[in-house]
Amino acid sequence: MNLLKKLYEEKELLNLTDELTIARFLYIRTGEIFKYNKTFFTYRSGGKKQRKIFNEKINIYDVQSFRFVCASWAKMFEALLKAFGISAEYVELDNFWHAYVLIYIGKKVYIADITTGFEDIVNIKFGLQLCNFYETSIFKRLLRNLNLYFLCGEQKAMLEIDKKLKYYKGIYTDEVLDMIKKEIYSVSYENDSKLIERVFEVVTLIINIERPNIDFFTGSKFLNKMLVFFLDDLKIYRKHSTVYNKQRNKFMEVIVSTYCDLEIFLYEKDKKGYFKFGKVSREEIKDRTDNYKWQHEKVLRLIR
Repeated sequence: MNLLKKLYEEKELLNLTDELTIARFLYIRTGEIFKYNKTFFTYRSGGKKQRKIFNEKINIYDVQSFRFVCASWAKMFEALLKAFGISAEYVELDNFWHAYVLIYIGKKVYIADITTGFEDIVNIKFGLQLCNFYETSIFKRLLRNLNLYFLCGEQKAMLEIDKKLKYYKGIYTDEVLDMIKKEIYSVSYENDSKLIERVFEVVTLIINIERPNIDFFTGSKFLNKMLVFFLDDLKIYRKHSTVYNKQRNKFMEVIVSTYCDLEIFLYEKDKKGYFKFGKVSREEIKDRTDNYKWQHEKVLRLIR
């Protein structure tokens, strides 16, 4: 696919002329079109195969794979920005195996980092507010470090851009989730386990609604984000790990809760491609996990 041509045509339809708006448009659209390459984590950290994936390049005139990691996205994003006449710089933090892009518009410098903490690659898929596309300066970094983001004066400006891009549809998903959380907690439950089950149902439903746009990896990151959002008030202690199933043909997310008794939950795709999330026994999770020693050790550490 000629990605540059596609995005240029979309830019023309939206009648985008401002450089900052175009840059944010490219940021959001690449997050919608592409998925994270989870195989990056299946190889030894720092090994040749992992380095090869890290160094991959995406040809914006002829895209062959719609998966990226931080470096391949950053190189692609830099190329797209320059093709649209916007000054940009690829930045690689070699010691941390991470890369992002600096955008120069007038006298201002913006940072675009779609994969850090996997936040915005998840946020974009679910219509959440973006957090890693912002103006960077000593003063604004200080405000951010002090959790005084609202004083940066960017939220309102970015909201107006998101409206123009149709990313903001009258409400961000964040606000919807706040309303759902209030509704869930307004109900009297027989016990906290019933409340937890209700949260699992709601989160799985949200994931499946967005299923055409996400994969297992993005869904699992969103799942863990939502468990924190909905359940941290209960001070539930959780551990989780992503492992292969026994046939090594798909991933599973094992989540262990020690809120009451030890409870093990499994997040996976069913045969029809839908995501499901349910309670399993120790014996079942051991039996369904990959036989490779390091996989079993990960699971055993969780369920001891």
